Amino acid sequence: MEKRLLLLALFFIQIAAAQTESIFTYNEYGWSITIPAGYNNVDIKEWEKLQGRGLNLMEDAYNTDLSEVVQPIETLKVVKKGQYNYLEVLRQDFDTAVDGDHEEVCRAVADVLVETFTQTMPGSKIEVHSGKEIISGKTFVNNRINVTFPNGMQFVANMYSCLIGKKEFVINIMYLDKEEGERLLNAFKNSTFK
Repeated sequence: MEKRLLLLALFFIQIAAAQTESIFTYNEYGWSITIPAGYNNVDIKEWEKLQGRGLNLMEDAYNTDLSEVVQPIETLKVVKKGQYNYLEVLRQDFDTAVDGDHEEVCRAVADVLVETFTQTMPGSKIEVHSGKEIISGKTFVNNRINVTFPNGMQFVANMYSCLIGKKEFVINIMYLDKEEGERLLNAFKNSTFK
């Protein structure tokens, strides 16, 4: 009986924890974001497996091996709500002397994703919006890709990228649920660098 009560208590604690906001801080950059209530952490190893499948789709779309051109990426944090609402925090080495103009590279990455979506989701309408945004004093390149499926459902991927020294700091916000997407975007836009 005590074990059942303990398991029940742990279950309710987990539910309560998912219903409250949490703060993620990346100390190296002094960056903090308040993760909206209802979002759960995603296991980084599982996420990296999923990303590997995405890389395979891009390689198939371009009929090439991208392993030589894709820099190693460090996944710092991934949270999700439901099956298709995510916030992902990444960083990777980026040296403009070697890798080229940061904004151009960001646009090229968006172009690769658009081509991948076009080939793997025939009949979908794809729109790209590019620009820059200042978040807590840092200038981020933003590429937003809207994919409207033939059934009318819409998937949005917002890719924010900022150079900090010789590192690229990336926030990806992906969603099907527009309201959840707005919550994640607001959380990011209200995040702070110290």
